[in-house]
Amino acid sequence: MNIPQIERTLKDKFGFEAKIGASTLTYPGNPVKAINEFLGAEIGLNRYEITLGKPLDNQEKAIEKLKSLSQEEQLEYSAHVPFLYDDIAHPHPGIREVHVNEAKRTIDLAAEIGANRVVVHPGDRFFDSILPPNETLDSLKVPREEYLRNSRESLQAIGNYAGSQGVTLLVENLARGLCDLRKEMRETLASTPNSEFLLDIGHANVSGTIDELLDLEPSFFHFHDNDGEKDSHSELGQGTIDLTKLMKGLAQYPGEKTIIFELYGLKDLTESLEKIQSI
Repeated sequence: MNIPQIERTLKDKFGFEAKIGASTLTYPGNPVKAINEFLGAEIGLNRYEITLGKPLDNQEKAIEKLKSLSQEEQLEYSAHVPFLYDDIAHPHPGIREVHVNEAKRTIDLAAEIGANRVVVHPGDRFFDSILPPNETLDSLKVPREEYLRNSRESLQAIGNYAGSQGVTLLVENLARGLCDLRKEMRETLASTPNSEFLLDIGHANVSGTIDELLDLEPSFFHFHDNDGEKDSHSELGQGTIDLTKLMKGLAQYPGEKTIIFELYGLKDLTESLEKIQSI
């Protein structure tokens, strides 16, 4: 079993063409180590999303290694804004500025390594998630509409910067966060220059919105599974996502799909591929 074989399976069984890749979430602080491990598995994987937990410590050195790997192995890259530095909807403008600048830094990294797409989260409802349920503290909470305004203002700045660097921004739905609803995502994309939608099926499973987000006909995906309650990034088949229904849904509209498996280990990837093969 290898990646080209799975891509053929999707075409033969479900009628849509797909490009399959993997996230470097397996080592969120060391994308080079993650890629080398995947290459060592010899499964024909040549598409990687550089997913970082935090900014790279030795970015120049890492960039040179990523560029060298790309040339030697004919790899295709995308990048993901570090997930510990991506709260672009935060109520405090100074904090938002830090996260917007981190997104721009990721776009610079992408341009350096030849990646033409960068994934960004639209932000969380920060105070809602950290404050305990207590009526005394309710006055400190911020309306969802304010978070959305903050997010869209940030995304406009990030989208414009991405365009100046020849990079497309992929806006990803969150699990119980912003843009987990079709209307919010559609309006956010409409106000964000140089952007497209990336559907994270695991996040949408937690939100219970896979079907309505598929109505937006996305071309880009993150694949992982969960029990519908926690965003566990489990291998496919270990949660409640109906994979057969999902695959049939992807075949309902035209266009090639890019599927990035966003998992915590090589074993999770190979077993997820086997699950797709067996549908």
